[in-house]
Amino acid sequence: MSVLIGDNPATFESYLFYGGTVELRYNDHEYRYYRVMGNRLIPQESVTTIVKIPDKSMMLIPWACKVMSEKLIGQLPVIMTKRGQLIVSTMTYEQMFALVMDAKGAHKEKLDEAADIGKAAHGFLERHILFELGRLAEAPIQPTDPQVISCVEGAFQWMDAHNVRWLQTERKVCSLRWGYAGTMDGLCLCDSCSDPLCCPTPYKDRLALVDFKSSNFLYVNYLMQTAGYVAALHEEWEFSGTILRPIEDRWLIRMAKKPEDSPKLFETWHMGIEDFDRDFAAFLVCLDLTRTMKDLQARMDEIVDLRRAHEKKKKTELRTEQKMKDCGKKDYKGSRSAKPKCVDGLPCAKCLRIWLTNHPTPVVE
Repeated sequence: MSVLIGDNPATFESYLFYGGTVELRYNDHEYRYYRVMGNRLIPQESVTTIVKIPDKSMMLIPWACKVMSEKLIGQLPVIMTKRGQLIVSTMTYEQMFALVMDAKGAHKEKLDEAADIGKAAHGFLERHILFELGRLAEAPIQPTDPQVISCVEGAFQWMDAHNVRWLQTERKVCSLRWGYAGTMDGLCLCDSCSDPLCCPTPYKDRLALVDFKSSNFLYVNYLMQTAGYVAALHEEWEFSGTILRPIEDRWLIRMAKKPEDSPKLFETWHMGIEDFDRDFAAFLVCLDLTRTMKDLQARMDEIVDLRRAHEKKKKTELRTEQKMKDCGKKDYKGSRSAKPKCVDGLPCAKCLRIWLTNHPTPVVE
């Protein structure tokens, strides 16, 4: 699939890679990357989409049921009897139905709320890093939402503990070899901290890729995600001959939205260089499966489209056949000299009989 640049009204932000020889355009409305090939835009696989393919329904289904039940229970009209017993007051079926239907969307409301918090926290951290790098003239305005504040404070605590010195933030990456693209959160130099559970081996000034998460848990998908970013960066650096040094560490920082739910404001997963090969191999498996699933879906969609087109054609032919018998006009008198053209320029049988009655064919002896 490709998109003609001239035929697409969307605005695409352009990014150059591999010494300016490869151009990607990112559509923030579709959240999709395209590679420019002549006058066409070729969709690229997105890192975050690739790592979503492992099934997380075993965790998400119980969570969705939980938030639905919480919202439903919270909306029930509970009253207390004279004996101090809590009961649900009388409700009509329509009222109960409305409550259940409203609670059914509780999981989406939670996801949207979490996404807004994560977006705000990531946006502030990006602006803070840009300010540290001297690319913003003024420090960003401090957030006011308590959950965003908690996330930001957790990120700062991790930075302070590891003497973080930022090099890049929100850096687009592109793998020419494997055909995917993405956006990593940050690249920095950092040291080990004093916590042996976090950093069992002391080190200094190692190049690290950092990914901030505002989710309630850290998932193994993130290991593959960060490995995909590192591989793309190394590939481009090797091509251009500007590699600084290998990225030795990958840090996943889960920022706590609610401090009362966590012993500290951040949780980390640290992956060393020895973990990279396994994580990237898993990423490539997901990439291959993503493309395979798309191919299978496209094949089945084509079959479904053919069947729908066939059914539509049959229905159209049947309707035309019925109209050719009787177009449904009740006021047709057949007084005009021209034959009726009530069905796609042709006369239906009923109107033709009326017309022939008023315009009998001359008999030739």
